Amino acid sequence: MPESRKKNDLDLAMAASLGLELAVWLGLAALLGHFADKWLDTSPLMLLICCGLGLAAGLWRIVSAVSDLQARGPRRPGGNGVDERTPPRP
Repeated sequence: MPESRKKNDLDLAMAASLGLELAVWLGLAALLGHFADKWLDTSPLMLLICCGLGLAAGLWRIVSAVSDLQARGPRRPGGNGVDERTPPRP
């Protein structure tokens, strides 16, 4: 498989995993909030707070991953089959 295709496939896999990562952040936060509510007897206050924090953490991760992908820039195939980045604009 050409090198450029491997890199494109890795970027695609990283982008596809972001939805799962958001769900994991939110699920772990909800679980933490549920147990905190049981421990502190504050139902549903801690659940809501933790879900908000989990959602914020997941969205922060998505924004940072997308900005990393954008910083790499679009790819264009080179004449020698090597994946070259487009040069930055002045």
